[in-house]
Amino acid sequence: DSRAAAAAAAAPFGPSGGGEEAPTLQQMAAAVSLLAQALSPDEKVVDGVASFLCQLPHDLPPAQKTLCFGEAARLLPPEQRPLLPHIALRAVTHRQSLPLPPPAQPAALAGALRDTLQCVRWLTVPSAAVPPAGEGGGGDDAWRLVQALSQALLALRRAAAASSGRVELLVGTASGVRGALPSEETEALLDELGAHARAAAAADPLLGESLEPMLFELRFWSAALRAHAENAACLRALEGGGPAAAVVGAAARSLDAATREALTSVVMQYEGETMGRLPSVAEVDAAMAGQRAGAGVLAVHLQDEESGAAHRSAAALRRLRRQLVPPLVRNVHHVLLEAGRKTGDQDLLHLSLYVADVVADARYGLYSNFDAPGLQHLLSQFRASALELLSAGDGVETA
Repeated sequence: DSRAAAAAAAAPFGPSGGGEEAPTLQQMAAAVSLLAQALSPDEKVVDGVASFLCQLPHDLPPAQKTLCFGEAARLLPPEQRPLLPHIALRAVTHRQSLPLPPPAQPAALAGALRDTLQCVRWLTVPSAAVPPAGEGGGGDDAWRLVQALSQALLALRRAAAASSGRVELLVGTASGVRGALPSEETEALLDELGAHARAAAAADPLLGESLEPMLFELRFWSAALRAHAENAACLRALEGGGPAAAVVGAAARSLDAATREALTSVVMQYEGETMGRLPSVAEVDAAMAGQRAGAGVLAVHLQDEESGAAHRSAAALRRLRRQLVPPLVRNVHHVLLEAGRKTGDQDLLHLSLYVADVVADARYGLYSNFDAPGLQHLLSQFRASALELLSAGDGVETA
């Protein structure tokens, strides 16, 4: 282990065993940064300081992460400051290389995804903490933004694949798991990444072309995670029997909106390799000359990147799509139908039947994600919606 990593391990948080106060986070960051100055070559600096970051609590507030980087930027010599973005990225790529828990451990799986997404925040530390590129700091916002987007989407894909498409495991809505995702921290991260990417795309059309596919996918995951969380809330409302009809109806409509946003996303139209493929660390680095790293620094990232390679392809996203679509469709139809029955709201019954239109829309091809038994079951559920409307005295148009 590097001396920087050893220093981090030797300086725990909280009071020391001898009754003295342990070093503060700022003091620890300063000590590691000073030790890193003696490390050579650059890849050892990256690995040493990143090891320190990896030992900090994953839910460290953004302000504390900014403090860490500010101290490192202040103490590292000018020739090492361009390594700061790569130090942040190294902390993320190491986290991505760790094996994920199986679906049988939903709390652990949801927690692993949450921790990885929070780790991505090291790449979103405000630029003020990193000296400008012209001053030897390498604070390239676009480079960090593209790497952060790619890493966040990779984390979501890996976790969804590990859950066998059961996204409810990732949002804390299955097997008694509560509050794992979407937490305020995770929602803030996804919203922050999306806002920064959209602003960067508007300011630089060329950069926007490379960001657009990832932005589409980010919106899809945000909507899909929200839909699963809202589905759980709707089921609790339907089972409880207490909430007023207006509350149940509002919850069902909110679920319908989130699900439609996910199901009608451009992600559902990805067929070629250009749309849906996540760029690797090396590809981003090569495309953005301002942050191009030496071969040794890149090797530090690449030694852990192989574990995520299988999830970066467009084919991997298509495989996930086949797993994710059926439960999203079944959930929204079930809630709309049952909420319509419970409240007598015919508009909800109509919405449950209109789910069939979305499934049949050739633009999205959602029907292709169902096997034959799944389609037969879905048709029987649409038939139940039509019969419910007929029994309520409302006419149902048929093709």
